[in-house]
Amino acid sequence: MTFRGKQVLVTGGAGFIGSHLVDKLIGQGSDVTVFDDLSVGALENLHSHLSSSRMRFVKGDITDKEHVMEVMEQHFDVVFHLAAVVGVERYCEDPLRTIDVNFFGTRNIAEAALKSDTKIIFMSTSEVYGKNSELPLHEDSDRVLGAPNIARWSYSSSKALCEHLLFALNQKYDLPVVILRPFNVYGPRQLPPLVIPSFVKRLVHGEPPIIYGSGSQTRAFTYVEDVVDGIIEAAIDPSIESRVFNVGSNHEITMRDLADLIIDLAGQSNNLRPIFVPYTQHYGKSYEDINRRVSDVSKIRNHLGWEAKTSLKEGLLKTIEYWRRKANSR
Repeated sequence: MTFRGKQVLVTGGAGFIGSHLVDKLIGQGSDVTVFDDLSVGALENLHSHLSSSRMRFVKGDITDKEHVMEVMEQHFDVVFHLAAVVGVERYCEDPLRTIDVNFFGTRNIAEAALKSDTKIIFMSTSEVYGKNSELPLHEDSDRVLGAPNIARWSYSSSKALCEHLLFALNQKYDLPVVILRPFNVYGPRQLPPLVIPSFVKRLVHGEPPIIYGSGSQTRAFTYVEDVVDGIIEAAIDPSIESRVFNVGSNHEITMRDLADLIIDLAGQSNNLRPIFVPYTQHYGKSYEDINRRVSDVSKIRNHLGWEAKTSLKEGLLKTIEYWRRKANSR
């Protein structure tokens, strides 16, 4: 089953994951409305659809309730809600905006969806698990966070509160919702200060990657096209409403090994080595890191048959090629 002929709304659709989702939906024959304030996203990410009758772009802020209600007066079969403040540097610099956009924006989308009984696919985050060290993380794992005065946790808490809101609306009003928790998504169109585009962009310009901390911290990265497939599968299946799924990979790697791998794939192993910078020098004191993060994806595999198919090496090569094209086009 595909989304052919469906009317869908993608908030944050000009952003990294959102634009890849728009590509896939339009390719399947959907009519897509993109709602984005372009604070991080860019129309360049949607350039192949700007003249298409299948896409309508609306510039707007999800914290503007009246505008959200106006846009969603049109009937949509599904709302893919991806708009959010994302990136450790951004929510450390401005935790208040992180809370406002992530929670109040989601509440506006949810209230508008409730009026039209529109299904919501909500992009939460693996950050909701916080510092939980009992790995791999499954959907019922406890949330383990630092103190509220550490700005790092504003993003995790705002996204978790969104989940509480959506589950409550489903329980009280039968609002159809599916919640997805992606784990460290990467690929073309993702921008610094996220880790992989930061490493790759510097290498493409002949500069060494910068690792914050010791480099022993691990993540399990998931290629964006795999994540998009999971998002669409979650929207198609009518039997999984009011559920939450991890969307991730089991390939865990340290930041040091990641940097070395990217250096090698970029053909710079004879020239460059990573630079190590203390956390406090870059983020200040309002920051705590997570030593390890890896997902248990058995639930989404069992319910939807989804799993990440793109190897880290394959995805990194595509990402490196993307940044090389960008560098050569200027």
